[in-house]
Amino acid sequence: MNFRGNIPTKFSLGIFRGDFRQTSDPQNFLGNLFPRNSVGKFRGISEERRNSEELFPRTCFVAQQDDLETISTMFEVFRLRGYYMSCDAFSRFQGENGKFKESFAEDIRGMLQLYQAAHLGTPSEDIMDEALSFTRHHLESLTGNHAANVSPHLSTHIKNALCRARYHNLEMLATREYISFYDQEEDHNETLLKFAKLNFNYCQLHYIQELKDLTKWWKDIDLSSKLPYIRDRIVEVFFGSLAMYFEPRYSLGRVIVTKLTAVATVFNDTCDAYGTLPEVTSLVDAFQRWDLGGTEKLPSYVRIVFGSVFETLEEIEQEMRPGGRSEIVQVVVDEMKKLARAYLALSKWSRKSHVPTFEEYMEIGMRTSMDQYAAYSIIAMEDCDETQICEWYNSKPKMMEALNGVFRIVNDISTYEREMKWLQV
Repeated sequence: MNFRGNIPTKFSLGIFRGDFRQTSDPQNFLGNLFPRNSVGKFRGISEERRNSEELFPRTCFVAQQDDLETISTMFEVFRLRGYYMSCDAFSRFQGENGKFKESFAEDIRGMLQLYQAAHLGTPSEDIMDEALSFTRHHLESLTGNHAANVSPHLSTHIKNALCRARYHNLEMLATREYISFYDQEEDHNETLLKFAKLNFNYCQLHYIQELKDLTKWWKDIDLSSKLPYIRDRIVEVFFGSLAMYFEPRYSLGRVIVTKLTAVATVFNDTCDAYGTLPEVTSLVDAFQRWDLGGTEKLPSYVRIVFGSVFETLEEIEQEMRPGGRSEIVQVVVDEMKKLARAYLALSKWSRKSHVPTFEEYMEIGMRTSMDQYAAYSIIAMEDCDETQICEWYNSKPKMMEALNGVFRIVNDISTYEREMKWLQV
């Protein structure tokens, strides 16, 4: 099976390559580079230009500015592109008591931009925590009955930001929302808006084609009728793959992530809510052997579950082998085995009504978090050296440990009521 389909993997909008110019005016410079929070965060600017000195002139004009929106936009631009800008730049907006001056609450657009930028602070930057609290308090007041001085489209934009900040959102959802907002701005750039819409529509067509291919694949393997207890949510699973990468060139990656997540979800549903402990044990043993030929004596539905994971990974391995990327597929196989062992431990606790301590639970729960998704996502990242990325992944970076912890806790909070009904751990 060809995972790539007929979807083009290259697309470029070079319209801006000759239009952005270095300027001594920070408002114009930032307006061209990153017009009011970025119309679509879109990739019209080439990577070379994005990282060039032309976009980030050596002569910094931060010290010359006292405009809240300008400084906040600068902070966001530089940090997003890997250039360090000290949060001390915001101290000029604080009073002697260390609090932000109330007078800045009247600068609505500056407050909104500071609110978004505050999400890029690090744990040690207390001023960014203060900025987040200050801006949220005042922006919330603008969405109530006292917002007569706020236009309807700006009020909607503020509500969307408070509901989910840009850096907690899928990039393409934030893009779609911002395009609608920017379209109603009186001073919007027509050319920029036109190409932002074109770029978004192109990406949307990409996703539709991918989803068509995935829906056909899901219907062909027909797991929802063979295993009626599973979650039949291929569109929802695909939506999650967009959180990893939205760029058209990662089309193959989204398809692979969706397929692996879909069959892994079937595995999870079986261990969590359907199989008996002996059946779950036999399924986990099959994963450790990783041999489709040794499953004849297993219950039929257990064979189907294991076969769906095994065959999907075999197809992916065949797809990636010509490009010399079979090593990373083996990493995913190893992660599946680890995941299986963690599921067995959780199943034993659930069937025996054992309530683990928080420490015991997190030791197992961390193995059912982000590691698998990270492994899925790097299979098709063909612009990365396979050996180096496998070494990085196997080194168990602290970043992954932190993500595992956050994911596990947030996921458990969101699924608590459902799992209590099923008497799960």
